[in-house]
Amino acid sequence: MNTIRKLIIFSFCILFMSINISCEDTEDIEDQVNCVKYKVHNNNPIAHMSIWDGGDTPVIAINDYETTFYTKSYSTELIVTCKEDKKATITIQLFVNNKFIREVSGTTPVELHYRLK
Repeated sequence: MNTIRKLIIFSFCILFMSINISCEDTEDIEDQVNCVKYKVHNNNPIAHMSIWDGGDTPVIAINDYETTFYTKSYSTELIVTCKEDKKATITIQLFVNNKFIREVSGTTPVELHYRLK
């Protein structure tokens, strides 16, 4: 009987420790701040690009565009269009915490979606 009691107490201790560890990991992920950097290039040096970064209005740029921001968000996305030259090749590069993550290239619209956490 004493062995069964020890086994039950040991099981509850393991369960409590695993719940405690998983809660700490979740809080760390929620508080994690990522440095996100986008580089956008258009092969047509005179065509305007509309860059949608989740705001209400797009950022307008010609040829090259670069932005860096810090976020606690779980994902990030960028959509780039070029209405003046539908055949222009647009390239988007994504860096997270100064590490190159992904590059997408194509004609309008070009979209890049990435899960940060």
